[in-house]
Amino acid sequence: MPIHFINSFGLSEILNKNTTALLIFSYSAEKEAERKPLFGNKKKELASDFFKILIGDTVELASKCGVEVFHFDEKKQQGTDFSSRYTNAFSDIFKLGFKNVISIGNDSPGLTVQHLKTALLQIEKHDAVIGPAKDGGVYLLGMSQSFFDSERFSQLPWQKNELLTSIIADFEKQHSNYFTLDLLVDIDSAKDMLEYATENPHSFLSYYILNNLFQNNSQFQFYLLKNYKTKAHIFLPLRAPPFYALAA
Repeated sequence: MPIHFINSFGLSEILNKNTTALLIFSYSAEKEAERKPLFGNKKKELASDFFKILIGDTVELASKCGVEVFHFDEKKQQGTDFSSRYTNAFSDIFKLGFKNVISIGNDSPGLTVQHLKTALLQIEKHDAVIGPAKDGGVYLLGMSQSFFDSERFSQLPWQKNELLTSIIADFEKQHSNYFTLDLLVDIDSAKDMLEYATENPHSFLSYYILNNLFQNNSQFQFYLLKNYKTKAHIFLPLRAPPFYALAA
């Protein structure tokens, strides 16, 4: 299925061929680097490249699910704040005739095609699907049109740590039936990046993170031994240099 990078021609030109649409709602890599200088204020180019990788991976995952995909970045979003922009994105896609909308961001490297396919399956059976993030937010949120209420939706505490508990409380109050996916890490800080890297030591993204966060091997080894003693052996073999040849 094509991925629709929404432009000035509007959403009305897109034909609905599925009951469910995937929404990638995110900032561009450059905007994300400004908001989240993950490698330090003087290394925003590294953060921008990092988010380009994440966005590319997210688009690739979504394209493998066999449904219509809409990508809204800050240039396409409509509204005065995050809440209104996010609510409007859901509303606009529902207006095209889709029965369900599943939204994802660009900062969950642990997200897989299987997560998305599970969400697509479960949204047909439930009012909503939630992908809980370890920081108290969500990395995925799916809703049926019949359950979606734009006013109630816009009043949720978006971009705050209590978002997940507030969404669940709202769903319980509405007596909705919802499905919960695996708990994943959202990348909002250097700590989040390191948590992902140590849990996924052999991914290219982990190499990028560790290669650019640490200036030398000894700094890297000290961090692992201090914070991840039980997993340090993944990176630190008995002989030869560590798995990751970190740049000076």
